[in-house]
Amino acid sequence: MEPRSSRQEAQDHELITVETDRIGWYLYLADKALHSPLGYEPTQGSRVLPIFKRIGRDLELLATIGGVDDRVKRMLTSERDRPDSALFELLIALLWKRNGFDTVSFIPEKPSEKTADFLAVKEGEQWFVECKRLRKSSQYSEQERTKWLSMWVQFRDVLLETSYSAVFEIVFHVELETLPDDFLVSQLAGKLPLVELPCHIISDDVWDVYARGVDYDIVNAHLERYMVRHPSTQLNELIACHRDPSRGFTAMVAGRVVSLGDGGGTNRFLDKLSYAAGAVWSVDAVSAISRKARDIRGRLADAVRQVPFDSRSAVHIGLETLDGAMVEIERFRRIVKSVLNFDLGGKDVRWIYCHQFQSYAPPDEVWVIDETVHKFASQSSGFVEPLCNTSAVVPKDVDSLEGVHWLREPP
Repeated sequence: MEPRSSRQEAQDHELITVETDRIGWYLYLADKALHSPLGYEPTQGSRVLPIFKRIGRDLELLATIGGVDDRVKRMLTSERDRPDSALFELLIALLWKRNGFDTVSFIPEKPSEKTADFLAVKEGEQWFVECKRLRKSSQYSEQERTKWLSMWVQFRDVLLETSYSAVFEIVFHVELETLPDDFLVSQLAGKLPLVELPCHIISDDVWDVYARGVDYDIVNAHLERYMVRHPSTQLNELIACHRDPSRGFTAMVAGRVVSLGDGGGTNRFLDKLSYAAGAVWSVDAVSAISRKARDIRGRLADAVRQVPFDSRSAVHIGLETLDGAMVEIERFRRIVKSVLNFDLGGKDVRWIYCHQFQSYAPPDEVWVIDETVHKFASQSSGFVEPLCNTSAVVPKDVDSLEGVHWLREPP
């Protein structure tokens, strides 16, 4: 166990990722999880490992799918910066094969022609299948997080200058873009010397702010027994005293950081905490919730354009549920409305499947993934469904839970 630094270093927790070669990053995570877990990054890995495990579980079956080699090669080369769509296509093609279809074959792309992703055949019955994958986060969610960090940086500097240690629970009731970058400093910093923690500091139409102290005794007692990765959701939970994947958490941490063995990269563990300050934050403004609740209508329209007119077809749409229950309730309302009112334009699209995923990296497990599937049938389907099992990632033999996953307590 080698100390990497014994001096105090305060920093924000940042996401670790690689934009230009994202599939390379995914494979790196899988390799680290298998062969060098000290260098593994849990939060990012929890999105990737369940997909690779699902594919690996039925790798021999996947190999029987026509054109799969070409689809994988394209993912590893020209689409290496955006592999999520290709991985979703592989999962769905495997899903149809797992449902007993005799042949499943990817349809070669033609630059001048819109085609479905693959053709599935069972007992002479053909289905053209198109898959669409939404981005991990909406552009609005990313802009909101960027705005929050712009506000936090100025407030962070004040906390550091005064060595003020606390965890702030903040709920904004307005969109962050309507506030200046110095909002936290101008509206909150001056009140801190006047309050005794814990304290509900502010409650008005703009925001609610509650603050509590960091319990260094509890954190360091835990660190004496266990190594805690820095940064990680476990460290966040120790500092904040709770974990809520649907809300943002930003923190500064100072202490003794060590590495185990010779591994580098993410092989960083907090050995002792000497200073911490952070904020759990979210926005409950109706307008913000509405803008985060991305509908599938646009992607559904793209999918329908790519299936043929004269053949039965199915559409699968995949997205992640990262913004909490209020956003997902609004999104589900929109999805139902969009699908029921959608004009198929004469296309024989008989079934539409919407796969919603959420991954977690809890302290006591490598990863957990939830999947909720909504399915919609057209009148032409006769309500005879081609798939018995509709889960793309979660194995059929895993006990299913009632209801949608975003209304359950996270693991």
